[in-house]
Amino acid sequence: ERASIPGSGRAPPSLHRGWTNQHTTTNINQRLELSSPLEQFVRSGQWEAAPELYSSAVRGALGGGELSAEAEAQLAQIRSYLELTPEAAAEGDKLIEEAKHAKALQIFNDQRAIQRKAWLQQLREGRAEISLPANVILRKGERCLFSVGGTALEEKVVRRDYVGGSRGVSIRVAKGISFRVGASKGQSAPVYDLVEIADGQLIITNRRIIFQGNPKSFSDLLENLIDVSPGSQGLRYNVTNRSKPRLVRYAAGTDYEAVLAALDGALKSYGS
Repeated sequence: ERASIPGSGRAPPSLHRGWTNQHTTTNINQRLELSSPLEQFVRSGQWEAAPELYSSAVRGALGGGELSAEAEAQLAQIRSYLELTPEAAAEGDKLIEEAKHAKALQIFNDQRAIQRKAWLQQLREGRAEISLPANVILRKGERCLFSVGGTALEEKVVRRDYVGGSRGVSIRVAKGISFRVGASKGQSAPVYDLVEIADGQLIITNRRIIFQGNPKSFSDLLENLIDVSPGSQGLRYNVTNRSKPRLVRYAAGTDYEAVLAALDGALKSYGS
């Protein structure tokens, strides 16, 4: 009742040895639930189905979405018992490699998430410090906490419209003769819009908010802040010595959560 290798008329010795090893078959049965199907397969003599059996074993082991080291070792035993060539085992091996790659990627992403969480915490506590952008001069005791690309905006009059005008009323006094009275041109009203004034870097330190740009730069002391409104697309804040708000739009791809954390840390560590 032994299965035969195509062309040989006999079962692989390794399979026969493995099959008579009660501990190994019990382990396979417990972990991969393949002993019964494997026994039926061996007795059927359909040895050409070995590659598919191996692939099925791999898919069964991956049923939970993750391949443990123990399950991988069991699969290696099955592969050895079936004496598969690399070509015959290609499908099952590919499934194993994909699972291992997915696991490695998950580990990598988990590590990045842990590192990011720690970095954000440092920002919130004002302990993070990065390299200062070129040509920016810090004051004594000042530390650069965060920097991101951005565009400075300013609300400006872009045109003037006339409002409140009237064509008046037309009064007929004789056939073919009429007068228009009450017409008025209206009043000129400014129309405001946000205008880009400079591209550059938004820099947050433990003492100031700085914008280093071309052709315009500015900086404001944290002690002069009236309010700060960070949004997902940009930052708006008011200071005591300026009537208009400061507006900076973040560069594409900016980490909005990091900006919030940096501002929080700057206000907490102000002056330190």
